[in-house]
Amino acid sequence: MDAKGENVVGEILATLPPQWTSFHALPIGKKGSDIDHIVIGPGGIFTINTKHHAGKTVWVAGRGLMVSGQKQSYIRNAEYEAGGSRNC
Repeated sequence: MDAKGENVVGEILATLPPQWTSFHALPIGKKGSDIDHIVIGPGGIFTINTKHHAGKTVWVAGRGLMVSGQKQSYIRNAEYEAGGSRNC
């Protein structure tokens, strides 16, 4: 289901002003990992890890993230992917 969320975020990123550039589904390393989105512009370089949890309760506090009461490793995974191939 993540593909639906990635497509929606891609559509939103396409509406950014022209000084911003975005790239999508960029493969990293040799283990099949990818970065969902990279956005580059005057404010810096950002990686975005996208998930789709329609109708689910999402709870975030500090470095913790839960979906419908289940702890998720999305923050840790996004940091790993943003580190680039040196981590893969």
